[in-house]
Amino acid sequence: MQIYNYSSTTGEYLGVSAADPDPRNQGEYLMPAFSTVTTPPEIKDHEAAVFVDGAWQTVPDYRGTTWWRPDGTSYTITDIGISPFKNHTSTEPPAATAARVQAALVKDALAALAENDMVFIRCGKAGIPYPEAWSTRDEALREIVRGDSQSTEIPGYPRTSAGAIAYPEGT
Repeated sequence: MQIYNYSSTTGEYLGVSAADPDPRNQGEYLMPAFSTVTTPPEIKDHEAAVFVDGAWQTVPDYRGTTWWRPDGTSYTITDIGISPFKNHTSTEPPAATAARVQAALVKDALAALAENDMVFIRCGKAGIPYPEAWSTRDEALREIVRGDSQSTEIPGYPRTSAGAIAYPEGT
């Protein structure tokens, strides 16, 4: 029997394999953890199939790609499910002024704050406390927006020990 394996941390499709026959039950098969008999969807460039809550989903996959902000600063996407901002390009633009660099950083910080706000709202709806790691990221983003920070990068998401984004449990 053909089975489809996925990552225990990201749910990302890893490949196909054959299930072993169940030695105790004739005609049945053993299902390893993090596998399913459900066929993953076809994916396009910059997409990944992810198994979530018993079903496959297609999510953005720009991992390993470098993007440039309008100010000329760059970043590399390292997580599955993250898309570049619409005004960013995969082609390096000409050098920019410090004011444009700061303006683009503030714009990215505001977009990241909007993402954090959604986490805060989901925590409130689920009746769970907003995690300290997310509050710390909020404050760092607000410092960038106020111009009180020397940072030249958007602070990263809180992470689990496995490296996945640490969304609060239950949200």
